Amino acid sequence: MSWRSPTFSSRFLPWLILANVIFATVIGVISATAGYVADSTIQGALQMSNDDLRWISVSFIMMLGIILPLGIYLAVRYGYKIIFFLGLGVFVFGSLLNSLSFDFWSLLISRAIAGAGAGALFPLSIAIIAQIFPKDKLTLPLALYVGLGFGIGTVLGFLIGGYFVQYISWQSSFFLCFLLGLPSLLVTALLHKETEPGSPHKFDTWGYVAFIFFITNLLLILNSAKADWNTQGWTSPFIITCSILAVLSLLILIPLELKNPHPLIIFSLFKTRSFLLGCITIFFVGAPLYTTQILSVMFLDYDLHYEKHTIGLFLLTMGITLGVVSSCAALLTKFFNIRILALAGMALITLSCWINPNVTIYSSHGQLLWMWNLRMIGVGLALGPATAYAMSEIGPALGGAASIFITFARQMGGTLGSLSAQVITTERQEFHNEMFGAQVDTSSPAFQAVARNVQSHLIHNTGASLAEAPQLADSIIRANVLTQSHATAQNDAFFLLGIATFIICISIILEMSWSAFKKRKLQNLTKAS
Repeated sequence: MSWRSPTFSSRFLPWLILANVIFATVIGVISATAGYVADSTIQGALQMSNDDLRWISVSFIMMLGIILPLGIYLAVRYGYKIIFFLGLGVFVFGSLLNSLSFDFWSLLISRAIAGAGAGALFPLSIAIIAQIFPKDKLTLPLALYVGLGFGIGTVLGFLIGGYFVQYISWQSSFFLCFLLGLPSLLVTALLHKETEPGSPHKFDTWGYVAFIFFITNLLLILNSAKADWNTQGWTSPFIITCSILAVLSLLILIPLELKNPHPLIIFSLFKTRSFLLGCITIFFVGAPLYTTQILSVMFLDYDLHYEKHTIGLFLLTMGITLGVVSSCAALLTKFFNIRILALAGMALITLSCWINPNVTIYSSHGQLLWMWNLRMIGVGLALGPATAYAMSEIGPALGGAASIFITFARQMGGTLGSLSAQVITTERQEFHNEMFGAQVDTSSPAFQAVARNVQSHLIHNTGASLAEAPQLADSIIRANVLTQSHATAQNDAFFLLGIATFIICISIILEMSWSAFKKRKLQNLTKAS
């Protein structure tokens, strides 16, 4: 068998390769989504603090971001197939180590290894699709990749994460990802066609160092600003130092890459308007996607105290909606402009985020599912077409470089969005705790009526004594107030996210109007001449 050529050729071969790329992405999404469900269980099993748990998540994303440009460089230098195979192999090996982790450090290192594999796997998925399909037929496979990869992955991630954590162990979902990765490695070796190695040139060492400094410090800021150990918050010397290093590294990175004849990160791609707007849209679609997945699990787990398998069953509808709508969006691209679809998706995301403030701890299942699935409809309509729009004017030679920014925009949008939402939630919860606390008047008739009802329930249903029932009732009411303040703080974060997506909607409308104006002007000049 030749490594460079597949064992057989067929007109269906590009679609088979697409299926394998989608399957590999599904495995990655399962690993991430199941991890969201298992977070509180992992924290208890390994006796980790809240800060430790955040570091586990950040280690994966940090390594993914660091490896992104390096993975594409190695793929261009040595071939897409071999680096995709190695990236998948490292991710699968990291998943195996995840399943064998026994303390904070072993899990931190294994998640970082898995993140390094994902850093090569995810951008190469887009680059491979752009390589095997003609440019004029790229929209459908890209939309299918996004829809099926993230839709099926989300469904299985929530379902597997919920049931495996509840009835087997938190390690079992990671071990399943290891097992699922093995056939994908075999298919990659058999079906994928190797690309011709690119001409060797000097590695952009200083540009890569500046990029690593920027990503690392940016994530450190968001991860540590409201950490328990950082009592000074945003004004602490650590946060100020990281902010200065992040700004300096970015100011060094951009001129370095623009002057370098062989840059690791090709910023000149942003001169193409469709690519720039596509990446911005992807960033702000990735933010509500990941933020909704993470905060919805936190809401059901920490606020409503649902069991793990119930959380998985409750949230898998989001994955179904995302997959179905994204697949439909792939077909709709034949009839509608991809910018129209992206705009419609962003509008629905904005609407769902602005509905979020109506959520309370007493909201019905129907209200929650309706709001979350409306957001997934928006994500499904926008993400695939936005990816296709970003790649629409990029030639095959720059497909790998473009996929860096697309993957970076999606993952960093999700990471920065979710971390920012958690920071906002923490900040706003302090405010709402004070507001709700001031509004609770223990001498009011309403409070006394609720307290009597709770006391009666405790006495007749839990066996509480007459002496201890008043104190227990008071603590339950106050706990509910604190829980609602946390839910309200999450609502504030989503409302702000809705404002951000609304601004992007306006930007897309202005860009479409400007393009239409220039097109009409050109037509008028042509007629006049």
